Amino acid sequence: TKGGPRYRIKAENAAAELGLKFPILLDDKGISDKYTVRLLPTTVLVDQQGRIREVWRGITDTQNLMDAINKLL
Repeated sequence: TKGGPRYRIKAENAAAELGLKFPILLDDKGISDKYTVRLLPTTVLVDQQGRIREVWRGITDTQNLMDAINKLL
């Protein structure tokens, strides 16, 4: 990642602490440009067909995120 292995470990630890079971993307290949990320954090929910279904710029709460995920399942 752009921040190096230290940031990957921090992100993995945070995801584990929160009990997140979905993939967490760390941008090491310019993905932020593809999704026009201009604010951190930005959360992009992508469906199984690769379509963007929701975008949250700034902090979102876990319940909103889980509700959106559950609607797609």
